[in-house]
Amino acid sequence: MKKFFFLILPLLLSTLSFAAFDNGKFNYGRQWAGNLTASDVSNKGLSHIAIWLGDNEKYNEYWEGAMMGVCKEANLTPVIYAYVIAEYDKDKGNADCDMGNPNHCTNGAETIRKSWGNIIARYKSYAEGIAKDYGTSNPTIWLIEPDFIQYSRTGDSIDTRFSQVGGGIPDDSLAGYYFNSIVSTIKTALPNAKIAVDISPWLNDYIRVWYSKFDKSKVDYLFTSGGRTQGDNARIRGDNNNNLTWAGAWSAMGGKPIIADDGYGVGGASNGDYIEWLNINNLSARVQDGVIGLTIPEPADTLYKFAKRYNISITVQGSSSSTQSSSSMSSSSMSSSSSKVRTVFELTSGNVPQTVTAGDEMSPIVYRYENLTKVSAAVLSGLSGTKNSDKKTYTISGRIPENAPDSSFVMQLTVTGPDTNFVVKPVINVKHKPVVTTVEVTSNATQTVTAGDSIKPIVFKYANIKSYSVTKPSGFTYAVDGNTHEITVRGLLDDNLSDQELTVKVDVTGLDNNASASAKITVKHKPAMIAYEVVGGNADRTVTAGEEIEPIVYSYKNVRNFKLSGIPKGLKGELNGNEKTYTISGIVADSLTDHEYTYTISMTGIDNDSTATGKITVKHKPALPVLELTSGNANQKVTAGSDIEPIVFKIQNVTEVKASGLPAGLTGVISKSNTTYTIWGTVADSLTAYVYDYRIAVTGADGSADAEGKITVVERSSSSVASSSSEESSSSEESSSSEESSSSSLESSSSEESSSSVESSSSETPSSSSVESSSSEESSSSSEASSSSLEPSSSSIVTPPPSSSSEELASSSSEESSSSSAESSSSDANQVVVTGSLNQTVAAGGTFETITFSNVQTFNRDTWNIWFFDFKKSGDVVTVEGSVHESFPVGTAVETVTVNGQKYEITFVVTAPESSSSVASSSSSAPSSSSVVTPPPSSSSTSVSSSSAVESSSSESPTLAMSRVTSPLSMVVAGRTLHVSGTNDVSVEVFDMQGRPLMAIAHVKDSVNLESLHQGNVVVRLRAGSNTLVRRIVVK
Repeated sequence: MKKFFFLILPLLLSTLSFAAFDNGKFNYGRQWAGNLTASDVSNKGLSHIAIWLGDNEKYNEYWEGAMMGVCKEANLTPVIYAYVIAEYDKDKGNADCDMGNPNHCTNGAETIRKSWGNIIARYKSYAEGIAKDYGTSNPTIWLIEPDFIQYSRTGDSIDTRFSQVGGGIPDDSLAGYYFNSIVSTIKTALPNAKIAVDISPWLNDYIRVWYSKFDKSKVDYLFTSGGRTQGDNARIRGDNNNNLTWAGAWSAMGGKPIIADDGYGVGGASNGDYIEWLNINNLSARVQDGVIGLTIPEPADTLYKFAKRYNISITVQGSSSSTQSSSSMSSSSMSSSSSKVRTVFELTSGNVPQTVTAGDEMSPIVYRYENLTKVSAAVLSGLSGTKNSDKKTYTISGRIPENAPDSSFVMQLTVTGPDTNFVVKPVINVKHKPVVTTVEVTSNATQTVTAGDSIKPIVFKYANIKSYSVTKPSGFTYAVDGNTHEITVRGLLDDNLSDQELTVKVDVTGLDNNASASAKITVKHKPAMIAYEVVGGNADRTVTAGEEIEPIVYSYKNVRNFKLSGIPKGLKGELNGNEKTYTISGIVADSLTDHEYTYTISMTGIDNDSTATGKITVKHKPALPVLELTSGNANQKVTAGSDIEPIVFKIQNVTEVKASGLPAGLTGVISKSNTTYTIWGTVADSLTAYVYDYRIAVTGADGSADAEGKITVVERSSSSVASSSSEESSSSEESSSSEESSSSSLESSSSEESSSSVESSSSETPSSSSVESSSSEESSSSSEASSSSLEPSSSSIVTPPPSSSSEELASSSSEESSSSSAESSSSDANQVVVTGSLNQTVAAGGTFETITFSNVQTFNRDTWNIWFFDFKKSGDVVTVEGSVHESFPVGTAVETVTVNGQKYEITFVVTAPESSSSVASSSSSAPSSSSVVTPPPSSSSTSVSSSSAVESSSSESPTLAMSRVTSPLSMVVAGRTLHVSGTNDVSVEVFDMQGRPLMAIAHVKDSVNLESLHQGNVVVRLRAGSNTLVRRIVVK
């Protein structure tokens, strides 16, 4: 049997050639989809599967490789749409010409000129991958670059929509050198590959000129691409003045067969526009035009049924060549006339094609027949065909010889009937018996080598391989011994290698399996010591603060990390890895003083560490003193015994301030922050009219400055004192002794009436007796108060009895309440209706009465003093309800809202929680609303008393009472800054003229910003321990 097999095999191989895509028949194909298997495409009437390639740098065994496996198993021909140039150009950001800008018609030619090596590398990878997975003996069909002409000069001139950057490639070069390079690259890996040229229907008659540029001996087929072809028309496409015919393209390329495609459009989107091809009359006409194949991307079953029914043979007349000169067509499924006897020969069981391992029996292939005269069978050695006349079946069966190689055999059954004959070609794919492929390292699988030394030879032993590849470090070599089946790798390591691990790997491909083996080389670097030097030789610098230093540049070798320390502020170190330099540069901070800095550069190397040092001497930047008027008038006119408006100077870089020429009673004060110098005080009573030219001189470390001004003093007379008093104070209590006496009794009455409440509410507020004693002490201390211009006298707070002023306040409140109720009672639809009290007294933690605003058109919350309020708006109603937050401070708080353009005040008097009786009886921390009590004047304190009246009395609803005591506290207002002195820890409280708190700040050490206050009169209370000072001030 073995002898017979070897004798018959050459004959079988010569007569049963590979015939999946056959120029002697009409060929149907589809595009590849990733989920297809051999069974999906077998017995469908197909001859080929098409795929678009080019969008990956390398061949993809999971995509293209999977298709090659299916084609090989199903005996179908791979058809390649090689769109490599276009896909490479897309990677550069250029689209198809009909898909946007920039595109292949603008940048494609430039991409070919600049990147041809990379493009050819992709072709090589694809061709070699297909050769590996599909084999080289059977043909593959390659369509070279759909719309290839778009990159040429002619294509650039025909399509006037676009213009190639740098111009199109000359036609002769594109169809000559570039096309031939692609063909040569493909055929180096796939010698049996068939080559196709694209049909661009938009070329019309120019197609003959374009095709004349090609070496036609290298061309096997013509292809359409892009779909939208016409199977029912002599014209290839019917759109955009594409007048080229099928026969015209066939003729222009010298009669090369055409493979058409349809069923998709712009962007590759599939559609069902190919039904005209499934018409035997249309198909017959296209065959006469030279079309021998059709590819549909995603065909429906109708195509498969048509393909199996119309197995159309194409006969070449007048030549034995596969190139078609004229054609005729016949169909095995059609009888020539109604009088002929129809012969049936159809598959009923068994797989066609099927794959059988050498030595195994095949699965029988059974055909049912009718009107059969005979079957002539040419089958594989070991198989036979048997006719069963009783069952009217014909069966092919048998066992594949054990030593049969991998092969695909096309058997030929010539079926003869009374009036017709045809050929059936079942396929058997033979797989050889598995052979195990191995490779292993037999010498020096691991070794450690110092950079610059040679490795010990690494020996790999292999068995049963078809091919191999060696992956090795650059500079290594290998040799293959076919007798011993060994691969030996040798090499010399580069001197500059760092510590690392190198791998030498051998991959082998066998008939049935692949294998690999690796060897490891551990590299130890050559010791590298740090070396550095200062470029220019000087590591030291001298620089003035605020100026840029001359860069200090170090060159280095073998340093991995730098750390710089000890440099002046403003400088930095910068590494330049390309130039191997480390530079100290920058601008020295303005603020630095004279100092010598020793800097250190710590360097970490590969094998050692090192340091470099140098000195940077900084000279301070000259700081000129600043003396600048910021508030107040440098030139003032003032009556003797009166205060001047404080004159405030900004000072900087000053170590000493001297004032000269000031009138008696004025003095200058430097702020604790050393940023301002203020001239203030009360001009002495005794001065006569005079113009004082004063001068302020400041001295700094690097210079001096001065400022001058004039104080014009007007002599004070007895009448002018009274007049001054009446002008400076709105109170008339100082104008007569009887009123002064009345004032004293008011003070006493106030003390008695408020004594208990004051004592229970705050231990800081003095009792009535302390007020009286401080009043008596005032006379003895008045001369002391007037002699100090830096510390104006202070007062304690007392609560007076109700007076006409408080009655007026109550009246005002009632009027305000009356106004609110008047507003709430209005029934006018445009008037705001207020429900609930706008003046409430509520204990902390307690629930307050709901307040509702109706007929609201516009609403705005002006203040956020009562932060726990939550205003809710629904339609034209705004409501606030809830309870007072437990943490809200005891006292009076006012919230202002604007409703329909009208302002409303919601006043809450918050008391202590009801659970504490002692707290419940306490009063608000804000001063109570009362009259101002002016103490009786003393004989020696006229000017002081006058000043006091200005500061602490008012007829405009006063809220705080003050009496004079000596206090270490003092305050001065300069612009909108309140300067505080006398102690380092002062509490500042500010009230409006109704006694309502505006702000409170604890632990003040220098000054308070009054920017948040509105213009007008306010009362300021300072408290520090047992000392208290209250004054009325004007916020401008």
